[in-house]
Amino acid sequence: MLNKEEKRIFDMYVLPALEKVNEIFFNKEKLYEDELEMEGIPEGEHNKKVFPYDKVLSDIWDIVFDAKNYVEDIRRGNYTKPVSWENRQKRMESQRNKKEAEEKEIKDNAYQKGREMAVVHYEHMKQHSRKSEVRKKGREYNKAYKEGSKNSKEFYKMNEEQILRKAEMIKLERELGFGKKNKEE
Repeated sequence: MLNKEEKRIFDMYVLPALEKVNEIFFNKEKLYEDELEMEGIPEGEHNKKVFPYDKVLSDIWDIVFDAKNYVEDIRRGNYTKPVSWENRQKRMESQRNKKEAEEKEIKDNAYQKGREMAVVHYEHMKQHSRKSEVRKKGREYNKAYKEGSKNSKEFYKMNEEQILRKAEMIKLERELGFGKKNKEE
């Protein structure tokens, strides 16, 4: 009497093997009969010829030997269970979940790197805009300096004492009516 595990293995492997043996035997027998008909032996004469069992025995022996090995492996405890469909689905689902988690982690890392790059780019543009504002102010100062009068340029280059002397001299020139007049007047 087989125990539960042996019966399951018998149903899974031995019965299909026996069915396969029957199928092989039937096909070989059919081929043999067709062979005899091709040779021209009438149908009633088939039984007089002996069926060539040696041609079929090697195929049958392979299947029976495999089934016998399955049963012996079960008894020895060496047998590993075939993976059931539910277990295969669970394994595939866990692999899918693991792969999705890895992909999500890669996407998150890429997103984080993108954010860091955006911050760096923003800071760079901010610095660039500050520099451009400073340049713009410098250009305005240069423009104002260039547009200024000769006196303003001289005042800019002189020290305080020279500026005071120059201012007094310009004041005297205006009072006396010499030199350039103001544009406003």
